[in-house]
Amino acid sequence: MLLPRNVSPDECIYYRATFVIKALLDNGAMTVAGIFYEVNKRCRMSFFVFAMCLDWLYLTGCIRYAADDSSKSVCIRKLELCI
Repeated sequence: MLLPRNVSPDECIYYRATFVIKALLDNGAMTVAGIFYEVNKRCRMSFFVFAMCLDWLYLTGCIRYAADDSSKSVCIRKLELCI
């Protein structure tokens, strides 16, 4: 799935992850739902593929959880680029 053999190159996770990076570059730190919404405005993808993109970007150190600046009991974490 990272580099598919019999599928067009735009179906690989490397390519799809660029839409996640673009959304974070344009909007700054965002929730997972916000990123998914922005990505799907540019490129339709399932949540499964989107989650794989997030996993790959997180494991390679491209994204991280944003610093938590709220003191609410229920915290919605945001992701940000590490650049």
